[in-house]
Amino acid sequence: MELMKITALFFLSAILAAAQTMTFAPQRYTQNIGDPINLKLSPDGGVAPYTYTFVSGHLPNGLLMWPDGTIAGVIDSAGKQASGIQVADAKGTKSISTLTFTTAAPPVFSRENLHWMFSGRKWIWITRALVVAAELEDWQTTEKCVRIPNGVCSEQNSVLLAAGINPATAQGSRRLLALKITGPILAIAGQELLRRFKRVDDRALITDNLIVAAIQSAIDANNRRETLLLEK
Repeated sequence: MELMKITALFFLSAILAAAQTMTFAPQRYTQNIGDPINLKLSPDGGVAPYTYTFVSGHLPNGLLMWPDGTIAGVIDSAGKQASGIQVADAKGTKSISTLTFTTAAPPVFSRENLHWMFSGRKWIWITRALVVAAELEDWQTTEKCVRIPNGVCSEQNSVLLAAGINPATAQGSRRLLALKITGPILAIAGQELLRRFKRVDDRALITDNLIVAAIQSAIDANNRRETLLLEK
């Protein structure tokens, strides 16, 4: 009988010890610029609730972490960034591990990713979107403005909607962001096409190569403007 009690106590102690053990494996994540991130860290073992704190380094720009281990946001630059993070459970047990984010550089705008940028839409839909962009002088007041949760008008989403893309479900907006294609850039490209093809009937002559050239010209003009602003 005594032997059975000792054996039972031994196994009970082993179970309790295992329950109090907590491990926190290294966390590694890979994504592209513009990809939304929403994840929650979780250790193995320990007693909930858990709290997380940084012991070295920090998250990439664009990300925030809450005490419960939730990490959310959008990384705005390419590179690899690691940090040390500590998790503590309800009983004060602690474990430290590493958190690494590897973010790919944005693709270079080209003919190949024109349709990728517009979620596979054909050039005629893209033309329609650029024409709408060219005609929207005031993004904030137009009825075609698509507002994001904080109430601000999103030029990118407005253009996507004109191309027949649902900004709420498509990846188009994130792709535009990854390529740094803003609403004003699309508007400049649309204005260039309208200057060359004034009549509606002529717009059937617009090809994807002409669209790429117009967008690239708008990107170059925007880059020159930003350079001049930095030099002032």
